This record gives sequence, structure tokens and C-alpha cells, in this order.
Amino acid sequence: MDNPDFDRRPHSTEDDYDVIGRLASQLQFTSPNQITPSQIRTLITALPRLTEAQIISLGHQDSVCPICLTPFLALLAEEETALAMDSPAHPVEELGVTRLAETWQCGHAFCRRE
Repeated sequence: MDNPDFDRRPHSTEDDYDVIGRLASQLQFTSPNQITPSQIRTLITALPRLTEAQIISLGHQDSVCPICLTPFLALLAEEETALAMDSPAHPVEELGVTRLAETWQCGHAFCRRE
């Protein structure tokens, strides 16, 4: 093998450690203050889909997504085009712009893809 660390471990192969690494990465370690994966999915599906009028009323007509750096209005145009097509390039739930709009959330807007 190319990796001398694996040669020193008895009866182990690099593939064994790849499998162990993949399994370990799939385990969910949560503390009492963390939310569960199902709660995360619920929060994500509850995020609003913003319209152009909402983005403008928030004063974000010239803003870009802080994650992908695409202008919000361009993301809305992409969403509109994709929805007009029979088979959009991206899943519909990943199109458009959303915002953390609940009273306990920060109010940041970002693309739904991220």
C-alpha cells in the first residue's frame, strides 16, 4: 500500500477505514440543545418563497445571495424560467429566494438552493 500508516495496523486495509469513516459521518450525535434531522427538514420546508415584490419591499432589489453571490432578482428570473419548463434543471424546492422570517429568526435572505 502507498500509505505506511495502514501497513502498521494489523489486518486492516484502506477500504476498511473508508467504510468506517463513511459510517461514522452518518451517525447523528446530538446534545440536548440540538435539533433533530426531522426538525431540520420541518424548518427548511417551512421557509417562505419570496416574490419580487417582497424582495423589493425588504430593500434587497440590488442585493445578492450571501452564499452563492447571485443577485436575488436573477434567482427569481431563474425560478420563473424553470417553472415554465416541463423539466427544470434543478428541483423546484431549490429554486428562488427565501428568508428566515419568523420572529425568533434573524431575517437574512438567501437562495433556496443553499
